[in-house]
Amino acid sequence: MNFKTAVVEDDAAARDMLAELVERYAEEHGHGVQVRRYADAYAFFGDYKQDFDVLLLDIDMPGMNGMEAAEKVRAAGDDAIIVFVTNMAQYAVAGYSVRALDFILKPVTAGGFMTKFDRVCRELSHRIGGGRIRLSNRSDTRSVNVGDIKYVEASNHDLVYHLFDGDFRVRGTIAEAERSLMRYHFVRCNNCYLVNLKYVEDRRGDDIIVAGEELRMSRSRRAAFMTELARYIGGSV
Repeated sequence: MNFKTAVVEDDAAARDMLAELVERYAEEHGHGVQVRRYADAYAFFGDYKQDFDVLLLDIDMPGMNGMEAAEKVRAAGDDAIIVFVTNMAQYAVAGYSVRALDFILKPVTAGGFMTKFDRVCRELSHRIGGGRIRLSNRSDTRSVNVGDIKYVEASNHDLVYHLFDGDFRVRGTIAEAERSLMRYHFVRCNNCYLVNLKYVEDRRGDDIIVAGEELRMSRSRRAAFMTELARYIGGSV
């Protein structure tokens, strides 16, 4: 697997360390990688062509901070994997609004970084290595990146795939969708909803927030769903 990474960090020593860790990870796992280093968000956008696969963004930067940079990336329609680097864990929660995959706490350690980057490369392999499904109805056929699916909803005898660019309705059952999407970390929170764990933002009582939408967890599926979510967040799947 080959991928391109941008490291946007105003501290020179931290920037070099992050870049070197990405290169070490790639070498140890047999990947090809290009790493570009930027001292701030303005330098990054001066070179920006929407061609990076992974963005490591320091949050606390002068001028345009990492969160603002991520919002600008998403506004451009860029689906690059975003990982925030921060010394304040509370910023990780805000990362859901820009679909950040993860965050790395400072001070960065080699072991901690490698664990986090395992998750990055799993997501990359899904995207690069065939992480797409074909959806068809009477009027249209689409090839969909599984990373663009927020959740799947069973509606009568149909399935509604809730995508970031709109909904797509097909004939089928939730069990069929579950079989095709299980390896991409989709889990049922009740009998009607199959959720992409990467977009779960919060829990409020019996509801979960998925990409800004409230979905109900059933009592029978709650424990299994929360267990799978914890494993996903912890990087063990």
